[in-house]
Amino acid sequence: MGNQISLDHLPAPRRFDHFRELSTLLFVPVSLRSDDPMTFRFARTEKTFGSLSFGVGKMSKLHVARTPRDVIRSESDAKIKVTMPLTGTIQVRQDRREALIRPGEFYVNDPARPYEEQFSENMTYLSVHVPKNSIPSRLGGLEHSTGLKFGADLPSSKIARDFLVSLSTVWEEISEASESHLGSIALDLIMAAISERSNRNAPQTDTYQSAQFHRAKGLIDGRLQDPTLSLSQIAAELGVSTRYISYLLHQRGMSYRNYVLAQRLLRAKNDLSDPRLANRAITTIAYSWGFSDSAHFSRTFKAAHGISPREYRAFKLSAC
Repeated sequence: MGNQISLDHLPAPRRFDHFRELSTLLFVPVSLRSDDPMTFRFARTEKTFGSLSFGVGKMSKLHVARTPRDVIRSESDAKIKVTMPLTGTIQVRQDRREALIRPGEFYVNDPARPYEEQFSENMTYLSVHVPKNSIPSRLGGLEHSTGLKFGADLPSSKIARDFLVSLSTVWEEISEASESHLGSIALDLIMAAISERSNRNAPQTDTYQSAQFHRAKGLIDGRLQDPTLSLSQIAAELGVSTRYISYLLHQRGMSYRNYVLAQRLLRAKNDLSDPRLANRAITTIAYSWGFSDSAHFSRTFKAAHGISPREYRAFKLSAC
């Protein structure tokens, strides 16, 4: 028997406030808005298959926003969420992409970055929470799979959709001995769909190109502290052209400039949250990761994370 969650036992004025608290336990902290909190309804049945957590639910119209502040305040983003409307629609936005998801389609959320969802009135849905440590490293990051529609136009998406829906209709009849095996199948199908969808327009790369990419990436990562780091330096070290390095990055949805900036920001962010570096000036941290202008660092950090480096440090260190 799956775990059942409902708000029906609560007085109407308390339901939406209770759902705010519940939503954090169901996935991650988010900001919620209802057009009519007094009439808000929600019910969900959950079932675990191996490492995957399935849920089938019904709820009133709802706007969900995982804001930059929610991301920073969150202690856990160790799972991704796959969501499929069974009736109604969901408007989803993440990583500068937007899609309207209808029954028979699904999408992927990564809570490591902000996103928005708009659920239509009295809709029913199927969701699957997938631990990130179950995702094969060959898939890399998920930033090229979010905000996209997974539909019947691609075979792996269609197979994954059909299997997940079928599983949700019979899970009360499935024995405990079969649950882990079926969870593994579901995980493989979801990963195949993500791989196929994110690589839809990219030609296959051979082993040599993959090795060259990882060599280039390793060289870049090792020299992020050098403010004079350039694409031409990396190309010269590998004995290839700058155009070829750009091609390898582009095949994986990256550009040299954006990758270097993102990695420098990540390392500066880690230093800002380190209590051992609390007395180190923010400008010093920025310079130590290759930034040559403190104002530029502050602007790019705020654009990426929604708050300034000073605010981020204050929040993180106050929690220590």
